[in-house]
Amino acid sequence: MAKTPEEKETYLKKALEVHPKFLVAANDLSAMYLERNEPHPELLEPFVKPGTKKIPTEAKSNLVAAYLATQQYLRADSIAEELPDTPEYHKTKLYVDVLNGRFDNAIQEISEESPVNEVVLLLALKANDRAWTMAQKLGNSPEEEYLKAIAANRVDEYMAAMSHLENALRLKPELRDIAKIDGDIIELLEDLEGKEVDE
Repeated sequence: MAKTPEEKETYLKKALEVHPKFLVAANDLSAMYLERNEPHPELLEPFVKPGTKKIPTEAKSNLVAAYLATQQYLRADSIAEELPDTPEYHKTKLYVDVLNGRFDNAIQEISEESPVNEVVLLLALKANDRAWTMAQKLGNSPEEEYLKAIAANRVDEYMAAMSHLENALRLKPELRDIAKIDGDIIELLEDLEGKEVDE
């Protein structure tokens, strides 16, 4: 019925206002928000409370995705346990494992997906020397430069870390907000800001 995504969103919101237990509307709206990278786990949470009927697997999967996107990893874990062990949900369960610190079964598969994933996992495992070796093979996107800065800093390659951080911030200044609260980078950022003031 809706001719545009905006119209569809309006209809779904109205449907939920009138019928708060309308699972299909909540699930469709949740999926729309996930596609826009605006997760809203609270849309599906009422349907997984104790005493409620079982919800379809697709809705559980959307709720897991919303929890992961909002860094609620333990909540994602509890719902992901209910997902079937099928190829369709394998990746979801794998990422839930990794984000809950269970790397053993996942490291090989996720590392094979991309060099960035491998570096992130190596850093998470505190395999810093190997992370730095692999990070040096990454490309030059802002995020890759940022990862190189972290990996270099972890192995006391100060000049390389500063150079990569400078590149990352030049390419994507909004990374500075992350760097301000990143324990791996915060001291480098302070040094970089001091250098910028001196210049």
